[in-house]
Amino acid sequence: MYTKYSAQFCPAGLICLEAVASDIPDDYLISTPFTCPSGSYCLRASQSVIGSGLCPIGYFCPANSPEPVKAPEGSFTGNLGSVDSTECSPGTFSIRPQSGECAACPSGFECKERGTTVPSVCSVGFYRSAIESNICSACPKGTFSFERSAKDYLDCLECPAGRICEVEGLKNITETAACSDGKVCGSGTGAK
Repeated sequence: MYTKYSAQFCPAGLICLEAVASDIPDDYLISTPFTCPSGSYCLRASQSVIGSGLCPIGYFCPANSPEPVKAPEGSFTGNLGSVDSTECSPGTFSIRPQSGECAACPSGFECKERGTTVPSVCSVGFYRSAIESNICSACPKGTFSFERSAKDYLDCLECPAGRICEVEGLKNITETAACSDGKVCGSGTGAK
């Protein structure tokens, strides 16, 4: 910036138009530096009315930003000139900072909270398909699953003949009951 005293550079986070005579910001006097507008960043010696530029995708710039701020993990900024980051919605996640968007939670995992950074694996006896809810569901009665991260209810195995799988979310055949004396239990039996 040029002053009536000597040539100087405008401080970072401010905008200095020509003929600035002070280094104290005042957004109403043209002879003083202006605060950098929200959505823009102002490197040292910024002289444009939008500062050094609009905040890029993956970053945000509150007012007086000397440089763009990376969107943190679990959030994103999808537009130029963002003033803040947005947390990922349930069902999505962002594992790295500086994301322009959140990714869909993969099958066999759940992303049930806002701002998820790492999807959680569905436990043994549970599943989650990509088109269903944001959380893992228990394998239904008459089935069991001994694997983690089952991707669909079809990954839940039928209860074998002669056994009863009477509760949801069974993890193992050892948790099943034997068929009562004199009764016939076919595969997939879920009640006594």
